Amino acid sequence: MVNVYQQKGLDLYPSIDSTIREILKQKTILSGYFEIDRHLYNPLRQQYNAMSIIDQMVESGERNSNQMFLLVDIDIYVQGVNYVFGLADPVRRTALVSTYRLAGENFDARLAKETVHELGHVFGFQHCPVPECVMFFSHTVTDTDHKLSDFCPNCRSRL
Repeated sequence: MVNVYQQKGLDLYPSIDSTIREILKQKTILSGYFEIDRHLYNPLRQQYNAMSIIDQMVESGERNSNQMFLLVDIDIYVQGVNYVFGLADPVRRTALVSTYRLAGENFDARLAKETVHELGHVFGFQHCPVPECVMFFSHTVTDTDHKLSDFCPNCRSRL
C-alpha cells in the first residue's frame, strides 16, 4: 500500500493512483494534503531542499509499514545538483516528486515516469543504464520524455 500525500492545491491523485496500480501493482490511498514549511526554502537557490521536505513529512506523518509518496509543485534540489524531478529515501520508504519542471504537453506521461522512478527506488531499484528504462536517471525533461513508463526486461525481472 502506498500512502499518497499532496501539497495543498494539487489534485492529481487519480492520475497517481492509476500509475501506481497499473505499473507497480500496488494499491494506494489518498492520505492527505500538506503545506511545506517556509524555512525549507533556500532564497539563494530559489528552490526547496528535497530531502528536507521528506524529513518534514516523515517527522510529522504517522509511520506505518506503508510506503509514502509525496507530490509537490515547487522547484526542488539536492546538494550538488541544480535541480531534481524527485527524490527517494528507501530506508524511510518515502518518495517525492515535483511537478514544477514536468509542465508541457507530455505532463501526464512525465508525471507517471517520475512517480514510478522514485517509487522504484523505494522498492529497492538502482538507476539503470538502459535509456528507455523508467529507472534511467533523467538529467533533463528530454531524458524523461525518451524513457518508457515501465521497467526494462532486466529491471522488470527483479520486481
